[in-house]
Amino acid sequence: MDKFIKYVVCFFIALFVLSCNNDELEKNQENAKTAKTDLKLEKFSNPNIAQNVEADFENVNEIEKDDFKISEFSAKEKVVNSFESDVLQSQLKYQAVTIENDGKALSYFLEVYTLEKSVVYPETITKLKEFSGGLNVYSFNGENLGSVVVRNGKATNVSGKDELDVLTKAINLFYVPSNNTNKIPLCDATYTQVVEQTQDRWRIVSSGTKILSVLYDGQKVTRTTAILPYPCDGSGDADAIILQRQAHYERYGENGQYLGATTNLEGFIVTSKAQYDELASKTNSNGSDMTYEAFQNNTSSANVRFYKVPWAGVRMVINEKKVGNNYVVEEVKSTTFGMSICFNWEQTNYRWTTNGSTTTIVVDGIWSYDVVLEGIGTAYREITTYAISINNRTGKIIEGVRTY
Repeated sequence: MDKFIKYVVCFFIALFVLSCNNDELEKNQENAKTAKTDLKLEKFSNPNIAQNVEADFENVNEIEKDDFKISEFSAKEKVVNSFESDVLQSQLKYQAVTIENDGKALSYFLEVYTLEKSVVYPETITKLKEFSGGLNVYSFNGENLGSVVVRNGKATNVSGKDELDVLTKAINLFYVPSNNTNKIPLCDATYTQVVEQTQDRWRIVSSGTKILSVLYDGQKVTRTTAILPYPCDGSGDADAIILQRQAHYERYGENGQYLGATTNLEGFIVTSKAQYDELASKTNSNGSDMTYEAFQNNTSSANVRFYKVPWAGVRMVINEKKVGNNYVVEEVKSTTFGMSICFNWEQTNYRWTTNGSTTTIVVDGIWSYDVVLEGIGTAYREITTYAISINNRTGKIIEGVRTY
């Protein structure tokens, strides 16, 4: 009898736990379904968020503390963008958060800027102890609500918007003051970080992978601002504007059928030199996606990308070595990226000159397009030169440009 009673008790306890787990799972699934319905990324004025960011509603991170219930959903760029800044890390992070408090639910979409010397954003607002940066905050329908600054886990509603109070309080629920706070200088200064994104817009008519016609529809420039804290040892003259560029293609079939939008035409085939010239002439000649990586033995690598047409280009890699206080060029290599099978690049020569703290590297090469153009039986070849300026004190690229 005792064994039977123990069995029955254990059975009902297990049933109760399972029921609770199922209820919790169903509630999480319902929260995810609601968030997925409410989040309208396509309505955001920032084209990178509207067209290049996707949210994951399958995995929900649920946290409860005091009278706050926090649901977090990860988000990421489909094509990862990067930029160069002496103050910020090279990539932005994204996250969707829903917070229930005092019977109300508020939803936020976060665009995260991380200070260079901070740890990487941990993809949760509950573990920001060693994180410093700025949260550019949007509503789920794309309205920019302002900015929240985080310094070593402590959040401040620097925009003073009432809508951000709940988010700020939720972050500060998990703030743990450091025992060494009195040794850290106060860093109360903030600055406005501007990201200016230029979107080149194209109308492409195609048949299968063959492009039949190309029309450049101009460009759309969007500015996003976020308020960020200066690092304690940061200077007040840091760059305040980050420039990004993106191609946007509206695709149509021969019969006028709309085939959708894309940011990449990799694999498409240009069928005439006129199309090639239209694409090449409207492609920005400045270098982008500049990165820098330091290695052991005082060596480093600086990289920059140049687009030849909106979906294809060349990536320059400058290998350097620090000699005394300056970085000197050891080798320059180049490889193609985003290629259709028809484009080819051959580096033929490189040289450099130094003037004070600036080293200018000139790279020569030949672009060729191997598809038979307009039935004349010859491939198109073009000699191209790139110029890259490097700060030889830091090893980092200052700028790059396609000269001709």
